Amino acid sequence: MCSIKHFTLNLQKVKNKNWVSKCYYFLMSLPEKFTKPYNAAETEDRISKLWEESGFFNPDNLPGDRKEVFSMVLPPPNVTGVLHMGHALTITLEDIMTRFHRMKGASTLWIPGADHAAVATQAKVENEIYKKEGKTRKDLGREELLRRIIEFAEASKETIIKQTKRMGASVDWSRFAFTLDEKRSFAVRTAFGFPDGLAIRDLGHFVVRGLDHTVRRVGQQILWPLSTQKTVNRGKPVGHAPRVLRTPECA
Repeated sequence: MCSIKHFTLNLQKVKNKNWVSKCYYFLMSLPEKFTKPYNAAETEDRISKLWEESGFFNPDNLPGDRKEVFSMVLPPPNVTGVLHMGHALTITLEDIMTRFHRMKGASTLWIPGADHAAVATQAKVENEIYKKEGKTRKDLGREELLRRIIEFAEASKETIIKQTKRMGASVDWSRFAFTLDEKRSFAVRTAFGFPDGLAIRDLGHFVVRGLDHTVRRVGQQILWPLSTQKTVNRGKPVGHAPRVLRTPECA
């Protein structure tokens, strides 16, 4: 946008001076804040704070009798890095859909989250440690490696949350889920873990372990002892587990 000074200097160059004069006086009558450059940080942070404090991103707080329901999960970004233009596009499109249904009168829920991306995050942290310190996970030991992975994941998660809020996403932050938190970790251990140190490698089929430690097998299923690093089929060793399946518990 041109400044008023610039607008005045170019007044003589315009043929329709009557129209220009009207525009000039209109600009002069505007409040001062409209004649200054747009301050995105000040304006957007203030509006985002008002939105969040209203509580209306939580469908339980929406006014009126809302019989129609609309819910959607924001694809949880991996904490291996920070958000990029692709994430910004996804958030923009999903925010439009969410606000549309909310304004239509639906009980609208948009759930945020973050994915700890276990193998990819561990690989990233290990690479960074080797570049900076020349050490491998064997040098660090299990506890120290796990501590550093969690530290990295938490820092990246906080950055992602700040980026999402800065973009004005109308998600329900009270329902934020992180795949490394206690609830999600318990669900994974319950479904895919064994109490004797065995993990299940699923070969394209569902393998579900119940709360009573019973296992329902559907299709072929292979057990993977974390201590021996070998796969076991019906109690018999069938070969070494691929490197990609290694987890922090094996360090």
